[in-house]
Formats: sequence, C-alpha cells, structure tokens
Amino acid sequence: MNKLRLTLIIIVILVIIVHFSFKQPTPESDDPFIGPENAELTIVEFGDYFCPATKQFYTLRFKELRESYPQVKWVYRDFPIGLDIAAQASNCAPDFWEFHEKLMTNFNLSRERLIELSDNNQDFIECLDSEKFKDEVKKDFKDGISLGVEATPTFFINGEKIRGNVDLTKEIDKFL
Repeated sequence: MNKLRLTLIIIVILVIIVHFSFKQPTPESDDPFIGPENAELTIVEFGDYFCPATKQFYTLRFKELRESYPQVKWVYRDFPIGLDIAAQASNCAPDFWEFHEKLMTNFNLSRERLIELSDNNQDFIECLDSEKFKDEVKKDFKDGISLGVEATPTFFINGEKIRGNVDLTKEIDKFL
C-alpha cells in the first residue's frame, strides 16, 4: 500500500512539473500589441522601462525588426523589477505605442517627467494618480514569474523563451 501511495505521489509531482515546464505565454486581451492580430508568429516581450537592456533592445533593434517582419505580432507585457510607475503610465496613455517609444527613449521617468511626456494630459494625470493599472502591471509581473522570467528583456517567440538582448532575427527566421 505504501509503495502504491508513493508511486501516485511521484506521478502527481511529475505531472505538475511537466505542466509548468510547458506553460506558454498567452497575451491577455488587454495587452498592447502591434502587427496583425491573427499572425502566424507572435512575440511576447516582458520588459521594464527602467532596464537599460530593455531600452537598448528597443532603440537598437525593435524598429528594424518591425520593418523587416511586418507579419509578426509583437505583444508587450510589463515586468517592472523595481518601480512600476512607468509601466502604469504606459497603460494610462491614450496611444500606448507612441508613449512606449517616449518611455524607451527617456531615462528620467519621474512622475513629473511622465506627465510632461503626456503633454500634461489631464486624463493621463488622473489615471496615473489613481493607480488604475497597478493590478494589471502586477498581473503581468506574476505571469512573467510563472513563466520563468528572471530578467528583462525576455521574449517568447511562439512560446519559446529567449532571454536577454539577443539578435532575434535568427530566432524569428526559425519560425518563418
């Protein structure tokens, strides 16, 4: 009887390990994306606006990759390792991608600077002050943790995890 119980416990543990090992990142309906909605290839990026490596990827590679691969759906998910005010601000912006670019190309992301970047938009200020998107940012972070994200940027190309500021061209070409 004890051997049977031990065997069942081991099987349950293995099933749990296998389940979490193959968990795929799925963009939530509220995650901002750019590119075709039903693209064959989806890249989910977990990034942090305060992370130099995330900013470096954006400034050196993102635009070039978007132009080279217009058929790819790019999804951005927040993974703030420290402060989350910029992540919340991006969600408050009327145009996520326009504001995303401003955040990626600015190093001063204080509350005052974020408001300046919004052109002192009153709706933006109210949203930021209310912390309306705090739970959304926390959810992205928790999802990242459950997927094994440890640093930014981390990418998932059709579910395959790629960590760091790497040349994604080779990785994308594998899937196309």
